[in-house]
Amino acid sequence: AVFVLLNMFIAIIGDAFNETRARLASEGAHHDRLVSHALAKLLYSTPVVGSTLEAMFADITLDIKVRVQRAVAEHFDVRTADLRGTSRQRQVVQPRQMAMFLCKEMIPSLSLNGVCEAFGGKDHTTVLYACDKVAKEAGDKKMTRQLLERLRKKIRA
Repeated sequence: AVFVLLNMFIAIIGDAFNETRARLASEGAHHDRLVSHALAKLLYSTPVVGSTLEAMFADITLDIKVRVQRAVAEHFDVRTADLRGTSRQRQVVQPRQMAMFLCKEMIPSLSLNGVCEAFGGKDHTTVLYACDKVAKEAGDKKMTRQLLERLRKKIRA
């Protein structure tokens, strides 16, 4: 249904929307409500320019990052502030690494620095390490794969 709306908007708006449409479709594939909201905003914003589209895309990306942090914090019973903080305690580090991994996975166009900013300004190598570690653990352990899938479903809900 969302992609029908996307195609309808493309016919109305034209080429100015094509690049951002592809980004919205890939980033928001599991976030139909967010994409629908962005399209509704687009309908009422005049004139339609690249900066308007980029601002809407940034809103969707921010919402996904917040949803990831909330879902992970709730599951592991930690505060979202802890995920963004500097604690090296195991009960905070593991959820933070999972949240970083999910952000990067669910928003493929998000740069490492974008993930860093969402988690309190960590270094990009911290994000790389977290993504590699969680991916390896998910490949090795069924429980981790199941946990990640539960978190994805919660984020998409």
